[in-house]
Amino acid sequence: MEEVINKRENCGDNHGFLVSAMFVPIRSPLKKSYVYGFNSSKKRYKNAKLTTHAEIQALNNLRYQCAKYRIRSVKADLHIFRKTRDGQLSSSAPCWHCTLQLMTSKVVTIRNLYYFNESRNVEKINFKKWQNMQMQMQTTHISRNHRTYSSRQK
Repeated sequence: MEEVINKRENCGDNHGFLVSAMFVPIRSPLKKSYVYGFNSSKKRYKNAKLTTHAEIQALNNLRYQCAKYRIRSVKADLHIFRKTRDGQLSSSAPCWHCTLQLMTSKVVTIRNLYYFNESRNVEKINFKKWQNMQMQMQTTHISRNHRTYSSRQK
């Protein structure tokens, strides 16, 4: 995890919170022991308010690795962590939109989700339980950019 955090700090797109996501395959024929992604402030869909989340970037990188080695699907654990400007690890979890994309992905089957809760402790939860919680509460943990974009459309 420290190695991925250090890569994130050195990538140059530091616009506040440094969010990283990492897939750790379970008994996989992939050459890498993990696949990671970072949040980015780059525009998405020609809209300055929508940015790329770390989970989706990691999913895209995993798709690329699976296509490269001709693997149909992978079972993996998903680790998400966020480092604040003062260097502290802070709360992080997939938003509703990322959860939808992760659960409908044909490339990866996620077994466990590891994230930091509000008290800055690592929490492990089965991804199916996380899906059920998100389905019941559908409005929780929406990122700031999605909230801004939604309020301007109304």
